[in-house]
Amino acid sequence: MELTVDFETEIIEQIRSDQAFTNILLDELEELLSQSECEPAQGMLRVLIVGTIGFDALANSLSIPSLSLQQLLSQKNPPHNASLKVITKALKLALRVAAS
Repeated sequence: MELTVDFETEIIEQIRSDQAFTNILLDELEELLSQSECEPAQGMLRVLIVGTIGFDALANSLSIPSLSLQQLLSQKNPPHNASLKVITKALKLALRVAAS
């Protein structure tokens, strides 16, 4: 299911203003990845990145170009569970959330 721009904007605003909400989404992201639900995890991860540290900072921590990270998480590209897990771990480390 694709998110509408307005709904995605509301989620990003809530991520930016509510750490507990962000932590809940990170937990849900981990659950999706553990069940190999890659497409919804990809979309959630993209929104979490935009709502927190942004693509540039996360790409820097992964030592890859920001555009490459954005393309990896693009809806045009099929998601790969292993890649999503690495990106999720890097995001959690950047946010100082315990990575599982």
